Amino acid sequence: MMTADERIFEWVFEGLNDQGEMVDTFFETSLPAAMNHASDDYRRHNIALIRAVVRTTDGSIKSVTYAYLKNGSLPSNFDDGSSIPDAFVRELVRTIQ
Repeated sequence: MMTADERIFEWVFEGLNDQGEMVDTFFETSLPAAMNHASDDYRRHNIALIRAVVRTTDGSIKSVTYAYLKNGSLPSNFDDGSSIPDAFVRELVRTIQ
């Protein structure tokens, strides 16, 4: 019997140093929580929505794809071409208003 894979979505905040290298990573279940990591400690940062596909049979990660915010907007798709659910676009709009 075939079991379905589970899709898990998380927001990630990537704190960068002055050279643009990632020095800290924080995974959160909401965009506001991810944005709370922005501080003077990180003069630069990235925020992305992550989509992980997990095998329900053993919990192993099958794939992880990213959609980075650019100019306050999400792209239409993750980097693997899969669509971003509308709920996350609405969360972004509510958060940045």
